[in-house]
Parts: sequence; C-alpha cells; structure tokens
Amino acid sequence: MESQTLQLPHKIYINKQKLKQESIIYGILTICCLFGFWYGTGKFFTADYYYPKMVILMPICFIILLIETIKKYKTASNNEALFSFSEQGVELFDKDYAGIGIIPWSEITGCSENETGGSYFGSAKMKLLSINVKNPLVYLDKMKNNSRRKKIIKFNNKNNINSVYHIESVNLGVDITQLKRTIYQMAEKANS
Repeated sequence: MESQTLQLPHKIYINKQKLKQESIIYGILTICCLFGFWYGTGKFFTADYYYPKMVILMPICFIILLIETIKKYKTASNNEALFSFSEQGVELFDKDYAGIGIIPWSEITGCSENETGGSYFGSAKMKLLSINVKNPLVYLDKMKNNSRRKKIIKFNNKNNINSVYHIESVNLGVDITQLKRTIYQMAEKANS
C-alpha cells in the first residue's frame, strides 16, 4: 500500500476535541483541590486537629491546575490555523510570527520530534514537533515577541537543532507521521 502525502495547500489546526476534554479534566481536578482545601480547613477553628498539609498543598495545586485549565481552554478556543503548507513553503499564522511570511521549502531541512519536560510537572514528558531550517536566526530576528524568540533559541541550543517553530505534537489535528513525511518530501524535493 502506497503512503499518501498531505494535499497542498493544507492548513494545520489544533485538535479541539482533545484539548476540550483535557480542559474539562483539569477543571474537575481544580474543583477537587478547592474541595480539599475546604475539607482541610473545616476543623481549623473548631477542633484540636486539622490537616495542615492539605491547607498548604491544596491552594498551590489549585492555582497550578487553574492556570493549566485556562491555557488548555484558550488553546482549544483558537479557530485559526496554526500553519499552512503550500507549494512555496510553510507559512506560520501565530501572531508572534507575523513578520516572517512564507518560509520557502529550500530553507527547510526537515522536522524533528523532541521530548521535553512539562511546564509544572517535571516527570510529565511532552513531545514537541519542530520545523527545522538552515539558518533560524534569519527568521527569528523578524519575530515581534522577544521573550518567545529567546525561548526558541534556548530550546534550539538545548536540543542541538535549528528550529524556527515548535508545538506539542499531540495538540495537532493531523496524523503526525504523515505530517513529518510531507515536510521531508517537500524539503527534499526543493533541495534536490
């Protein structure tokens, strides 16, 4: 059976259903933390013993889970495409990348999937799909957001790659294997 590539032009969107489910789970955990705090402080003034560990731990967990819930919900409510493939190259639609324009296939060397730690949970690993180019600084210098540019440069140095853009692979609403195959095929075709 012959493998198929993505039809060009093709826009890549977020997997909204998955992110909405995750935001619901995080929301339920947030409410559980609030209940744990209420339960832990219920005997605070009326009894000799209360749950001091819960009183300390639950607000911290509540804040972290609330932030994650809001981030997941905001990401899931994005109706715009993240990036687009065309015969000319890859165009990024993130507002931070507005000045970059289309990255030609001749500049793209491929893509990579790198494991990195989660934002709050050190043991939780997430895979980031990176679009690699020959010289990322040419494109990163056009970015408006300096803090995001610095994060990408730090990510590139840590993983020893030349990425211009990365995103969590599980959040994409497309088959990752097929997406990587298309990137490699188009880059190889342009560079040959």
